[in-house]
Amino acid sequence: MTVLGCLLVSAAVVGPRAALAHNVPAKQIASGIAGPYKYALGVYPVDPQPGSIYLGIALAAAGGSTPIEGARVTIEGVTTGGHFGPLLAAFDGLYYELSAPLTKRGKWDLTVDFQGALGMSQATAAVTVQPPPHKANLWLIAGGATTGGLLACGIGVLVWYRSRHKTVQATSPARGRAKKVR
Repeated sequence: MTVLGCLLVSAAVVGPRAALAHNVPAKQIASGIAGPYKYALGVYPVDPQPGSIYLGIALAAAGGSTPIEGARVTIEGVTTGGHFGPLLAAFDGLYYELSAPLTKRGKWDLTVDFQGALGMSQATAAVTVQPPPHKANLWLIAGGATTGGLLACGIGVLVWYRSRHKTVQATSPARGRAKKVR
């Protein structure tokens, strides 16, 4: 789903800024009703890589769209060989947000706990952390190009030098012709 699609879907579920994480557009990874709460969970960057990611949670009453303030929202994450949390999300006036350390590649199972005036509830979601893209090392490319260029110039000079100095003009007194000297 595109970022615009996520924004439209989450706006319909909870409010106009539901699919935001750290004040930037995010990919919605879960939404629905959890007990007395309606929620939408977004992640940024859209294609998470190992490191810190931002999670944004929009929270409203199940029958409404007004953001709930003053709730305690925590997130815990588990993957093979990794774990974080529970981490407490901060409310920014419209949604709750936090930075989560997803340091390992693979599928992370997230548990979101809501505790507020309407009671307690829990929701689950999953996010997949991709390996970082392979980037060419510019120093290796520059070094290889420089070395290749110097090598080509050196071979060119060697070929030119040998072709110019291979034949020495020596005039024979008897024949008046040039002869090859080795």
